[in-house]
Parts: sequence; C-alpha cells; structure tokens
Amino acid sequence: MKILFSFIIAICCLYLPVFQAKALDKDWNFDPKTSSLIPKYLGLVKVMNGKAVIGDRELKKGSKIYNNDLVQTSEKSFVVIEMIDLTVITLGPKSDFKVENWAYRTKNDRDAVFSVIKGQWRALIKSKSKDDDQLKIKTNLVSMGVRGTELMVNVNTIGNKEITQIALLEGHIHLQGERPELQQDLLPGDHAVIIKDQKGFEHKDRKLKPDEIKSYQEYTAPEVLRLLDLVVFDGEKEASNSGLETEKIEVKNDSSALVFKSNDEAVKKKKEADKSLKDNLDILNSTREHNLKE
Repeated sequence: MKILFSFIIAICCLYLPVFQAKALDKDWNFDPKTSSLIPKYLGLVKVMNGKAVIGDRELKKGSKIYNNDLVQTSEKSFVVIEMIDLTVITLGPKSDFKVENWAYRTKNDRDAVFSVIKGQWRALIKSKSKDDDQLKIKTNLVSMGVRGTELMVNVNTIGNKEITQIALLEGHIHLQGERPELQQDLLPGDHAVIIKDQKGFEHKDRKLKPDEIKSYQEYTAPEVLRLLDLVVFDGEKEASNSGLETEKIEVKNDSSALVFKSNDEAVKKKKEADKSLKDNLDILNSTREHNLKE
C-alpha cells in the first residue's frame, strides 16, 4: 500500500508542472486547491449561421466566448453557444447579448449575469446552481434569478415602446424590476409581456397553449431550437389592466421562420438520414427475429 501511495504521489508531482505550464496559456487557470485546470473562456460557438461578431472578431464554429464579450448577430443570422457549465444559449437575428461577472468553479457552482440587450435569446440551463442568486438574467426592464431552467427572452423596441417578453418552458423564475408591479413569479407555460412607454409600465401577459409549448420544444434545424415569436401591435384599442385604452397586441412569428429558412436543406437531409437509419434498424431487427425462429 505504501508503495502504491508513493507511486501516485510521484505521478502527481510529475504532471503538476505540466498543468501549471498549461495554465499559463490565456485560456486556462490552474487551481492549486484541486490541482485542476479551469477554462478562462466561458463557452464555445456550437452552431453558426450567417454572421455574428464580437467587436471586430467574426465568429465561427468553435470560437471562444469570454467574460464581458458582446455577441452581436446580423440580419437572418443566429448562433448557438455551449457554455462550459453545459448551458446552451441560442441568439437570434439582429440581437446583442453579453455575459458579465462570470466566475466558474464547477458546473453547479458558478456566478454570471446574462444580459439580453436586444433581440431574441433562448437558454437551456441544465446544471442547477447551488443558490438562486448565482445566475441572473437581465433585460432593460427586468431581472431574474435562475437555477435549472429553460426559457426564452425577447427584447424589442417598437416606436416609443420598450418590450420585454419572457416565456418559461421549464423551472421557476421570479421577475424583479425598478417598480413593484414588475415583480411576479413565472411557472412553465407563462409568457410575460412587459411594455414601457411614456405612460409607464403595462403587463400584457398570456399563457402558452399546449401546441405552442410543443412547437417550442422542437428543433427547427440540427441542434437549433425555435425562438420565441415576437409581439406586434395591431393598431386596435383594448382596455388595459390599468383601466385605460391601449393598443392591442398579438404574437406574430416574425423573424424565427426567417432565421432558419436557410437550414431547410439541412433539415431535409437530417430527416432522410433518420429515415434511412430507421429502415436499416427495421431490417436488422427483422433479420434477427428470423434467425431466432430458425
């Protein structure tokens, strides 16, 4: 046992300088407490369609995202980012997004503020945080603490109206804002629509229908989930929750379909491949059953 223990110590001492040397690389930090390497970057681009940039750096598949990087997408473009804590973020067209105050220790113990500045944004946060206030999502109107959650956020401006949409597919979130009336709890299926103009704040909340929830859980292209449809104003008037007349709104599939149009061929090929795989499996299973009978 002593010989084995001495051997393990020797191996650790042998590789320790290697870890420390690698930690000098700009992408890694060496943690002496755990003798492990922790990435300095917070995620990698998993899917890139169209054009997205960080400053003057154009993103491509495999590009690294760092703390305080401002990711900006162009028209008819989207990007999927996989974080090192396994969170998957999808950013739609003409969108701005930044991760601030990133501090990673383990996939369940990390701090970050996800700032959705404008556009369409979706996140699947797979690894639950130790505390509710470790991960926060922020828009121009509200902020929320999240743990293990799947949600979609849109930030949009129409005329003099600032609009934030939050639709929850899984988990639980508590919205907070500069005004008490902005505080609310969201459960799966809730779709909060918050509007700010010169008159103040207005809620136009709605519930996602079962068929809507199902459609939002489907892939529109390989590895790409659908984004939240944008709200638009139809010009009609209706009574608001404050008793005043306001413009009626409706949810319109404005840009999501546009974003993924270029992936139609990829989706078709994937369906053909899936069908081919299924056909092959059916043949194999049929042959196996025949052989067993003989």
